[in-house]
Amino acid sequence: MTRNSGNSTSDTSSFSNETSDVPAPDLLERLATISSDWEGKLVAVAGHHMLVYREGSDALVPLMRATATEAQASAEEKANLYRVGDFPEASFRLALSLAQRRSPRETSIALLVNDHQFRLFQANAPSDDAVIQELRWRYYRESNSLPLGLRQVAADYPDVDVCLEHNKLKRSRGSALPSDSIYFSETTHRRRFKNWVPSLESLSGWRKRGADYGFCSSLTNDMLWLCDEQGGCGCSGEVVDFLLDLAQRQARHVLLIVPCECERPVRIAAEIVLQVSSDLRDVVVVTDHPEHARPWQAKLERSEVTLVLSAHLTREDVGG
Repeated sequence: MTRNSGNSTSDTSSFSNETSDVPAPDLLERLATISSDWEGKLVAVAGHHMLVYREGSDALVPLMRATATEAQASAEEKANLYRVGDFPEASFRLALSLAQRRSPRETSIALLVNDHQFRLFQANAPSDDAVIQELRWRYYRESNSLPLGLRQVAADYPDVDVCLEHNKLKRSRGSALPSDSIYFSETTHRRRFKNWVPSLESLSGWRKRGADYGFCSSLTNDMLWLCDEQGGCGCSGEVVDFLLDLAQRQARHVLLIVPCECERPVRIAAEIVLQVSSDLRDVVVVTDHPEHARPWQAKLERSEVTLVLSAHLTREDVGG
């Protein structure tokens, strides 16, 4: 999901009786209450983090506090911590706490990685697409375990290995992800989105403008184009593919813990998927507090984030 991009302007309007700004630890109680009568598999998307390019190692590394304080971390990594604060760790802790209250067989945690945005703000990152693909390939094979920052959080949760959603799929050797990974790649989901377009064109809110696709919410009348300024898939399209992927993996309920500036495209994506998927029943969106939001041109400062309930959307809400 893209941080600080004009296509991801935050819209924190509520559209469900279940929505309100509930800070942790009350947030955990609220989520436990909402999910108490859910039957079937819950997937919590948490620990969401971005990768950055470490020139000294010629490698991609997760942008987290623990990694940025390593001896080999560059000054640029430390400077870019304002983009994330402790969001990856705080979101992972919330999901693990919720999973601890449920049967591990009913709850898993999916790690979605922003593995593309570093190219927009890192001048020293390679520009060649083939080189970037090779960097992703190496990262996902050499780092198929929790990043240090998330391992530190997981130490208090002995069932974490059971909870992680494994991204198993037969893939070619050249694919960025191996056939069995604990990660989900944003780049992969962005590339696959257009495969779903034929099945989405019949939706009443669907719009088309040249090579771009959009959707108008029936709940809020909010219109959002799903591609970015260059015609590539944006955050909403990516999340459409991701949610449909999770539904195919037997998810019946999804908790998405995302940065506040991603709330609007994620909400639109949830409405789209709940209309077309007969398997997914609920999507709950949690963000860091919208008071963190700034105009996208300015730095979005994060240190210790406060997570809040942003939306709870069901199939019944959207007429699915």
